[in-house]
Amino acid sequence: MSVLIKGIKQDKPVEFYPYVSRDCYSEPLDDKEFYLMDASIVQSFIDELAEFGALHLITETLQCLCQRDDGTVLNTAFPEMGEFIQVAQKMQSIPKDLLDNLHRWEYLGANQIDMNFELKKAWEYE
Repeated sequence: MSVLIKGIKQDKPVEFYPYVSRDCYSEPLDDKEFYLMDASIVQSFIDELAEFGALHLITETLQCLCQRDDGTVLNTAFPEMGEFIQVAQKMQSIPKDLLDNLHRWEYLGANQIDMNFELKKAWEYE
């Protein structure tokens, strides 16, 4: 059975951005750095996080922080980079190019990974 997280569309792509967090302030590592997870693997990514007991990497910080230029509202999770990498390395649903980017971003100084999910509104639930 598929795991559902309230407030996110699990059938849409997920954007990953490396951030540098200092005290209570975060900034992008580089505005050009990001990874787009294909919608076809988002559900397996979430299910596998749950299997590893690591769903908190999304749910603990999930909040509405931004929207795209087209008005699409996003829910963002922003776990600590090292903790996310530790789990991601064990996951089969994580694409190799995403894992490579995570390691590279951490090497370049990112200590937080922002994951943007499209917001699922209350009336969109079945």
